[in-house]
Amino acid sequence: MTNHQQKIFLSPAGRLRWEGEDSSVWQEQWFRLGASRRTDTDAVRAFWHTVSAACITALCHVASPDSAVDDEARGIPAIPLPAVSEQWLAAAPPMPGGEYLNLEMLQTLWKKLLAWCAEAAAAQGGIAAFLQKTAPQWRHVGRLFFHLAENKMDAERPFAFLATYATGLNEKGQPRHVPLSHALRQYASAQDKPALLRLLEPLHKAARALPWVQGMVDDGSIYQPWPWRPDKAHIFLKSADTLEACGIGVRLPDWWRKRRHPVVNAVLNMREGAMLGAQALVDVDIRVAIGEVECSTEELARLLNQAEDGLVLFKEQWVELDKDKLRQVLDHWNTVEKYADGNLTFAQGMRLLAGFSDSAASDAEDEVIRTWSSPLPGKGFRELLSATRREARAQIHGLRAALRPYQACGVEWLSFLGRLGLGACLADDMGLGKTMQILALLLKERGKGVSLLVAPASLLDNWQAEARRFAPALRCLVLHGMSKRELNSYAAPGALDGYDLVLVSYAGCAGIPWLTKRAWRRVIADEAQAIKNAATRQSKAVRALTADTRIALTGTPIENGLSDLWALFDFLNPGLLGSARTFTAHVKKMRRSEAQFSPLRRIIAPYILRRMKTDKSVIDSLPDKTEVPLYCHLTKGQARIYVGITTKLRNTLESLDASSEAPQQRRMVVLQSLMLLKQVCNHPAQAGGGVYSPEASGKFQAVGDLCATLAARQEKLLVFTQFREIVEPLARYLTEIFHVEGLTLHGGVPVRKRQAAVEAFQSPDGPPFMVLTLKVGGTGLTLTEAGHVIHFDRWWNPAVEDQATDRAYRIGQKKNVLVHKCITRGTLEEKIDALIRKKRELADEVLGSTAELNVTALSDEELFDLVRLDAAQVLE
Repeated sequence: MTNHQQKIFLSPAGRLRWEGEDSSVWQEQWFRLGASRRTDTDAVRAFWHTVSAACITALCHVASPDSAVDDEARGIPAIPLPAVSEQWLAAAPPMPGGEYLNLEMLQTLWKKLLAWCAEAAAAQGGIAAFLQKTAPQWRHVGRLFFHLAENKMDAERPFAFLATYATGLNEKGQPRHVPLSHALRQYASAQDKPALLRLLEPLHKAARALPWVQGMVDDGSIYQPWPWRPDKAHIFLKSADTLEACGIGVRLPDWWRKRRHPVVNAVLNMREGAMLGAQALVDVDIRVAIGEVECSTEELARLLNQAEDGLVLFKEQWVELDKDKLRQVLDHWNTVEKYADGNLTFAQGMRLLAGFSDSAASDAEDEVIRTWSSPLPGKGFRELLSATRREARAQIHGLRAALRPYQACGVEWLSFLGRLGLGACLADDMGLGKTMQILALLLKERGKGVSLLVAPASLLDNWQAEARRFAPALRCLVLHGMSKRELNSYAAPGALDGYDLVLVSYAGCAGIPWLTKRAWRRVIADEAQAIKNAATRQSKAVRALTADTRIALTGTPIENGLSDLWALFDFLNPGLLGSARTFTAHVKKMRRSEAQFSPLRRIIAPYILRRMKTDKSVIDSLPDKTEVPLYCHLTKGQARIYVGITTKLRNTLESLDASSEAPQQRRMVVLQSLMLLKQVCNHPAQAGGGVYSPEASGKFQAVGDLCATLAARQEKLLVFTQFREIVEPLARYLTEIFHVEGLTLHGGVPVRKRQAAVEAFQSPDGPPFMVLTLKVGGTGLTLTEAGHVIHFDRWWNPAVEDQATDRAYRIGQKKNVLVHKCITRGTLEEKIDALIRKKRELADEVLGSTAELNVTALSDEELFDLVRLDAAQVLE
């Protein structure tokens, strides 16, 4: 057994103990054996180690090696005392009390050992779980193994096969193997027959799955060692996965694990003297290699002229050869090489390097190409890819702030990709200073042209204020709010000379034609999720802008789905992810492949810089953020209205089944009903009019109780809601609790007044609370005076909630931030919370972001389960 397993022994109470856990146990009576208080000899310890190790080994032989956790109810079967026990007695060393040591005593100790193991196994989930923890090498013991080794002394039969089983572990903790034929003798007695059948069970499974194994079982050759020709060895090697699945351990030569076979390397090089950029041309050089060794043209011809496929000895190393696949891959890359002569762009080259093939091949053909070929970056590509992540310290003249190390790195990265003519997405977590990095970049490149920044209207004042504060040397022009005559005055040539940055809203960008008629140094899209829908007017307008390079700023590159990512990159580096149709086809293939989204991660990695606030290597000065659910209950009036809406929804959907326009009508009915249910959870007056009395809403009461505590502590908070109509009622209610009027921010507040509200809240003696809508208050604002954030109603997309939370949880925050998410028990809010957690996986796989729940795509039963009122929760 392993060192740990060798140290298992019985305590005086009959419990297994570890040596060293309580050294005095060796000085205690162990039943009536070794009664002396004197220190026992190594021989006595070794004797009892042998007994306890035999017990663990016996358990290994009855546990299933294919199961991580055995059936707990099955317990530990009765295992008889091994026949070798008589040899134990004969070899027992002299010891005090040794006169009591006999077969009956050993039988008693053996049963006590098994009883303790049964108790421990029951507590840990079964025999397998117990052994996994107690004896980590247990899987090898009592298991059948197939071995294949090289036999270099025989040129005709250069491989050797042997079937063994592991009887235990040696002193070094390694499996002790004996030939399988020994099992027929070891388990010859009738009482050992169940153990033999269990040992051979994986062999019979493999025989049913693999004809060559069945043949060896039938003629008995499985019990003997055999020299093998390469063809038979190759069949065995290709069966390794199946054998493992049947429960047989497989021991193979190291070179097979690397699956050494000819690989077609397509080396992509930037053309000498070419200007880098998405449309720069790339050359392809086709080479064939085996491991680190390249094949010459003559050697490749010899391989292809081999008489048979299978294992081939090439330069004193065994190689797997499949001539059809090798020719298929060569044909594919030769076609690419011919096309690349003057046609392959940088963007297409990056797709190839990432495994984002543009071929119309089937899944099976793509798998062959991925397995038997490898696109490699040439020197120019390698330098480019490595430089996109290099760290540097930017010295920015005119910047009235000290850049943090990660910010300086971000500025240098943006500058580097800009020099290459490539777009970049700065996707830092909200609050890490994307604005500061852009201002530093513009100062660094000042005098090289005018840049255009497009942002939501609510953020333009913030950009202007930040520029005045940290980069006063930048000359900024804000187009928002100008008359048509004023706007047109800047359309003339030279009218923008002397400006460094022009700021415009997304709506303004779509309504000012001359913006697309001039070339900008950079076009910067802030909160770039605003252009995620490529079909919208404002998205088309931003894409139509001409610039040397483009930058996207967003903390959520994937807000709803992978189509967001395509839209983002179609703005940054058009063509990099192919057309929308091609990208959709790639995504479908990726979902089916083993690699999943790894090709997508590889292709976007050089152009996305994403740092998280939770990463202490990025920033260690931020306090903690803790999310806690704020559970609420419906009042009787709310519950009555809620049930009425769900009943009406079911009846309406059932009546739509026969309608030809049902899909579109169904979508509208579902959305309207869900909106009503969310409003009822907030307050019945929001769904049907009336007075916003606190006692009519369980959520108002729960928020009121929380805020009463915060008011007593004089702590500030932000309250977010998706509904503008409830902002004022909430603010009035909180004013009664805090005894001080708070602030509100929604679409009806003029843009010019929003910054004044932010400044008032940020004042230490300013208002204690602010109620904001998610749409207006969820991005771009700094409200670090708040130590609490309440999400009054739940949005379908947690990324939107995260953005809102980060108005408080960002650089400058000195307090721990508590995020309270209101969840009304028994309603769709509780079920939304559970479903959204499951929906995070897609974007987590690609970027670590979040995915939106598409409620209208749910089936009727799923939808009714979502909105059904849980009476038990309501009555609780």
